[in-house]
Amino acid sequence: MKVEWHQGELLPRVGFIVTNLSYPPKGIVRFYNSRGTAERWIKEGKYALNWTR
Repeated sequence: MKVEWHQGELLPRVGFIVTNLSYPPKGIVRFYNSRGTAERWIKEGKYALNWTR
């Protein structure tokens, strides 16, 4: 679980990762963060090159 408090916001931002992987918690977070990075690269490529299906 991750809780972030941001200035000017009444409530914190709370994040969860639910998985059935048996990795240690830091390994799971690293895996999901790297997956998000790859998805951002794909999104940036789509916008930069006007990729379509």
